[in-house]
Amino acid sequence: MKPLVVLTIIAVIAILIFVLRNRGSALEQFSGDTEYLGTMPDLSNNPIMREAVEQARKELPSFLSLYPTHQETSMVRFRYRRESGKTANLWGRIVEWRQDTAILRAIVPPAFNDPELDRELEINLDELTDWEVLHSDGTFIGGYTKRARSKIVADSSNSQG
Repeated sequence: MKPLVVLTIIAVIAILIFVLRNRGSALEQFSGDTEYLGTMPDLSNNPIMREAVEQARKELPSFLSLYPTHQETSMVRFRYRRESGKTANLWGRIVEWRQDTAILRAIVPPAFNDPELDRELEINLDELTDWEVLHSDGTFIGGYTKRARSKIVADSSNSQG
């Protein structure tokens, strides 16, 4: 084999070992019991996150008024409970609104492999924990928990550094 090919193979193996050893997110320090479902660790007990969820729920009427004209760029966050009892916060696209429920299809990372999510899910509107509407100029409305997560991570980094 040519030396360049050998070096490339060694580099790929080294990267794979590094990724496998470090595949846990830096955010895992916040939640030791969270099962990794291809999502961020659960920070729902953090006061900043609880405040963000409360704000998102309070502003839900704003989302409901924006949704009809922003269906393609809207998404909602909800608490997903697997049949095993494990939970995760996921973002989903709305397939259909009903009176007090929404039919959603989860938006998942490419590596997420959970057959339970390969279907539409019906959830009560009071189970929504956040919402977001993206405008064509790149700005967004909502996304309270995303901002809260950024603040939590930044605060953690500042206190450790």
